[in-house]
Amino acid sequence: MQLKELVPNDLNPDASLEQLVAQLRKRHAATDTVLAIRLNRNGRTDLSPTLFEDLPYSEVWLFWAASPDAQDWRLYGNMRAAPVLTEYQYPTATP
Repeated sequence: MQLKELVPNDLNPDASLEQLVAQLRKRHAATDTVLAIRLNRNGRTDLSPTLFEDLPYSEVWLFWAASPDAQDWRLYGNMRAAPVLTEYQYPTATP
């Protein structure tokens, strides 16, 4: 598994998902490795599967905190197939 992060605006306001994907496209040969990218910034981001089409990874997954307290999370992928959005809580609520 390869883990990458789209860093928050306060760390690098010029960073973008498109730039991160372009860098990954250049650096690696085809592999069976799964890529997971944490989207760690506020706002909207284009999650079009076409952005990830020619990445050299077997699977591409995106995940992000969906609430300010980081208890609600979203997992979106596989971007190389038919992506599905999964919502979950962490830590998991106990009955």
